[in-house]
Amino acid sequence: MSKTILIARLAAPHGVQGSIKCLCFLENPKDLAKYSGKVLRADGKPWPTFKVLGQSAGQILLHFTGHTSRNDVESLRGQELWLPRDLLPAEPEEDGSFYMEDLVGLQALNTAGEKIGKVISVQNYGASDLLEIEHTNGACELYTFTEANFPEVDIEGGCITLTPPEFLE
Repeated sequence: MSKTILIARLAAPHGVQGSIKCLCFLENPKDLAKYSGKVLRADGKPWPTFKVLGQSAGQILLHFTGHTSRNDVESLRGQELWLPRDLLPAEPEEDGSFYMEDLVGLQALNTAGEKIGKVISVQNYGASDLLEIEHTNGACELYTFTEANFPEVDIEGGCITLTPPEFLE
C-alpha cells in the first residue's frame, strides 16, 4: 500500500439527516468530492462513498452512503479521512509548497549545516502544525512549524534547517 496523506477530519453532526461537518486539509476543500470511494480510514479500511453537500461555518458538509440520521454519524466525530499519496498531484501547485507528510524522515540540521536529528512526525492539536524532531542524543522535542523555526526546507535534498527559539538554546 502506498503512503497515505491525511486530507480531512470529521467534526460534528449537522442536522438530523446524517450529515456531518468536516475539516478539510486540501488546498481546495471542494476537491474532496472527487475522492469519494477512494478515501481510507486510519486503519486502512475504505470509507463508504459520500457526497459533499456544501459548507457550514467554514467546514465542509458530507453525507456518507448508508448514514441516515444524526445518531448514525455521531460516532464518526473525530475520525480521519486518509488518501493514498499516489492519488494526489505529485507536487502541490505553488512553488515551494509540499505536503506536510513529506517532512517526515527529513534530516534536521542546525544553521551551521550540522545534523542534529530527524523529523519523525508532524502533529497538529488544533493550534498549529508541530514537527517532532528526534535529536541525535535520542531526545524528542516538538517545534512549531514556522518560518522562524524552520527557515529552510529542502524536500529534494532530504533536509530541514532548525533554528530553535532563543529560550531553548
